[in-house]
Parts: sequence; C-alpha cells; structure tokens
Amino acid sequence: MNILALIPARMGSSRFPGKPMAKILGKPMIGHVYERVSECNLLTKIVVATCDQEILEYIESIGGEAVMTSNHHERASDRCAEALGYLEKQNGVKYDIIVMVQGDEPMTHPNMITEAVAPMLDDPTSNLDAESECIFNEALLRIKKEIDITIIIVSHRLDSISNADKIIVLNKGLVASEGTHSELMKQKGWYADAWKMQSVSSDKIN
Repeated sequence: MNILALIPARMGSSRFPGKPMAKILGKPMIGHVYERVSECNLLTKIVVATCDQEILEYIESIGGEAVMTSNHHERASDRCAEALGYLEKQNGVKYDIIVMVQGDEPMTHPNMITEAVAPMLDDPTSNLDAESECIFNEALLRIKKEIDITIIIVSHRLDSISNADKIIVLNKGLVASEGTHSELMKQKGWYADAWKMQSVSSDKIN
C-alpha cells in the first residue's frame, strides 16, 4: 500500500511571514516537521508542497523532496491536491492514503501519524515495529471504550488480536474455529500452533 505524506508550507503568512524558515534551535521549522514525519515507518513517500523557492531548496539540501505549486491557493488542502496530482502523474503511482501534516507543526510526533493511518490498513499491524503496534492497540482500546463500537481487525499477527472479545480463524474462506484467545489456545488447533510459532520467532529476533 502506497502512503504519501504531504507537508504544505509557504512563506506568505499575514501573522508570521516566513514562518516555515524561522529557526528553532538553529534549524528551520519546516526542517523539524520534515524530520519528525520521516520517523513514521508507515509512510512510502514524504513531500513538501510549497510555492516558495527558498523552502524547496532547503528541503532538497537536507535530502528531502519538495514540489512547487501555485501561489494562489487559499487552503493548504488545495495546495496538497495540486501536489498529489503532479506526483501521481510524474511517478505513475496511485497513492492509497494521503496524510497532510501542516508545515508549522514542529511538535508532530510520528506516533500521531501511526495512530491516524494504521486503522485504515488491510492488515494494520503488518508494517509496524513493536512500539508502534503497542500504540495502535492502545488507540483501538481507547476508541472502543470511549465510543462503544464494534471494531473488526484483519491481521496475521496474532499478538495484535489476542485481547479481542472474539477471534474468528478463517481457512480457505471458511470458519475453522472461533473463540477468545484463551479458548483457542486450549483447542490446540491452528491458532495455538501459529501463536507458538510467532512467539518463538519474536524471541529469536529479540
């Protein structure tokens, strides 16, 4: 799945002109934002969308990617839409998920992006490291508690579903078994075998 992060940034601000290039601890604000977003391991590509040559040149100088857009956009989402159209046409790639992170949010944490994106993935924990997976699972539990909704997760990583109220094991499109984690472990079927195998693999990696 192709996930694109777009960071809109422009120098022309009525309240704080030149804000993206304002220094924070010796580094331009946009540099902090770009680096923080780059730490999210779910993203396929990160691009700054700007109408200012100064921003484009700075991002390229730190090894990042930026595209020039029109300077007539009134909304950041319009700037991102133009950049998206250009990138998909230029690269011949269709992006499945687009994340927009404002260029004046240097305190953005990569885990915030993970929380927003992970629920939209087919197998939401497949590309997550241990820390991100933990954050994802905690977010699901919080959402379920606060909103009282039913959440369906499709996953091959059993540790991400072990706390589910009900687990359904499918084999060739048919229900092979169902129950809680404890119940399925007692049945000593496919689920129990797969759990043990994944646990052994995890121990070897650690």
